[in-house]
Formats: sequence, C-alpha cells, structure tokens
Amino acid sequence: MQITMRQLQATLRDLGLFNMALAEAERDADLMAKWRKPATVIDRSDPEVERLRRHFGASSANIDLLFKKAAQKPGGPPSGALSVGRETEPPWLTLARSYLGTKEVPGRGSNGTIDGFFRDAGYPGYRDETSWCAAFVGAVLARSGYPRLADLTARSGRYYGQKLDGPKIGCVVVFWRESPTSWKGHIGFVTGIDWDKKTLRVLGGNQNDAVTEATFAMSKVLAYRWPVAATVKALKSAGSTEARLLDAAKKIVLGTGVIAVGAETSAQLPSVVPSIFTQFETLSAVLMQINTIMALIADNKWLILTAVAALLYLLVRTWQANRLERAQRGYPILAQDIDVDGGTDAV
Repeated sequence: MQITMRQLQATLRDLGLFNMALAEAERDADLMAKWRKPATVIDRSDPEVERLRRHFGASSANIDLLFKKAAQKPGGPPSGALSVGRETEPPWLTLARSYLGTKEVPGRGSNGTIDGFFRDAGYPGYRDETSWCAAFVGAVLARSGYPRLADLTARSGRYYGQKLDGPKIGCVVVFWRESPTSWKGHIGFVTGIDWDKKTLRVLGGNQNDAVTEATFAMSKVLAYRWPVAATVKALKSAGSTEARLLDAAKKIVLGTGVIAVGAETSAQLPSVVPSIFTQFETLSAVLMQINTIMALIADNKWLILTAVAALLYLLVRTWQANRLERAQRGYPILAQDIDVDGGTDAV
C-alpha cells in the first residue's frame, strides 16, 4: 500500500513526532519519495531512515511501525499512542524526572530544592509557598542549557521556543485554569499521549505540592512549545543593558504591581492604594496595576517598561500620601521621614 505525503504528515502530527523540521523535509524531494514507498519495504538500514529519525525524533526501530500505523488508518490518528523510547527522550525531560518526589515543606519552612528552582529560573528569594510550576520548568530548562521562561507565570510559556502543532514527548505544555481568558494556568513537560482518551501525562512542579506526573485533558491546552538552544546573539544580548533593564522591570512588576491592591494594610507599611487617595487617584492606581498584569501576560517589552514607569510614579505618589496618612492617624514617624536637620516632613 502506498502512503501519501498528506497521510504520513497527519500520522506524524497525531503521534507527537511532527515538529519544525517539516518545513525543510517538505522541500526535500528524496525524502518525499521515501515517504511514498510501500510500508512493507521500509529498510531500517537505509540511510534515509536515519534522515527520518533526525527529522522527526523517532527511533530507527519505530520508523517501520510509523508507516504501518499510517497504512492501518490512512489520513487519521491511530488508535492508542506510539511509545517513544527513552533513547529519544530530550535531556531536559531526563533531568526533570530526577526531581520526581520533591515536595513542599509544611509550615513556615521551605524546601531548598524548590528554592533552587526559583533561583535558577531567575527569581532568587522566593520560597515554596509561592506557586512554582513555572519555576520548576524554567530551572530545568536553564540547567539543561536552554533559555529559561520569561517570568514566573505559567502562561509565559505560550511564547517559549518554537510552536508545535500538537503534543510531542518532552515538549513544554501550557494549560489554562478556571477559564481560557483567565491569567491563571499550569505548565509542565509532556511524558505521555493518549489519543483515545484525549489526555496527556504531564511531569510538572507544584502538582499536589510536589513534582509528580499527572493526567490532564487536551481540551485545556493553550500551547505546545519546543525548547530551542540559545543562539550566540541571544547569549550576548542576555547581558545587554536592555536585557538587564527588562529583567529588573519584570521583577518590579511582580514584586509591587500584582500585590497590595487593597487600601487596608499594616499601620507601619505603605499601601499601594491609601485611603487618603481621591477617587480619581484610586482609579488611576487600580488601572496601573491592571496594566502591569496585562503587560506580564502579553510579555511585551514596551508594555512592561511602560508599566514600570507608571508604577514608579505611583509608588512615589503613594509614599507621599502614606506619610501624610500616618501623621494624621498618629502613627509613629518612620526613620525615612526624618530630615537631616532633625525635623520631620510629615506634619
């Protein structure tokens, strides 16, 4: 039976072996001719089989099975999933497996391994009480020699690396939580594909407060992404002033823009929206904070820098308002409010 180009493409996609190499493969007349050979005459020792393996990440032993499955159900997904051997497992997935069983520490403590995930993801100082699925993925990728995620939000993975048309063993998968339009999500690595049940096995962090493998529905997937090694240009730009400024901007947004949105805070701490604010100032402050969240979700450089500029202005204004508010309520004047001459500003 002859296997057509379209049938094999569909099968590759459904088996999770379809990746960015297809564009190159489609231009390769010899490889296209090899695809059209009858399934019964595929020779594993043929050099072209190795080319298939390089293009699609399948082991040589699975190439003939690939063609047979395409012949069994031409043009459609096969029943069950093709088992991809560990010999084809990407290095970051092997590393991720080594952390299986890592758990959060109950109470005020924090697991040092999870703290290390935050550090290598680019956000040192965070502890396991903070959602850490993105920190886990980012740290594993960084430790494997690949770029880390843009930030600590799971949805930042939607723009990571290269886009895949479907799941592939080892790929980064991003899910939505609550609703597709919510900012909440989850991220992990695909370790299994069940086409009959339309589910994925995912190895991820912060799954029941631990690194585990769990089953997720494909219907909640936002994106499948494949890590791409950093280029020399990217590595050079990573240390540029612009890159460092953007990294600092993201940390400012995460550290100040997404927290402390209420007017009631500790008497000794400044509120981002102090009660002394006018209605217009309060609305402006809330809109600025919404802007910071949207900037993080969009992961747009200019939006983030604009959000930081707005936040810095807001923080200056709120600090002034909080000093006045503390004085009006009779709270102790903070050391920062004392002038060099010994007087105070907040009167």
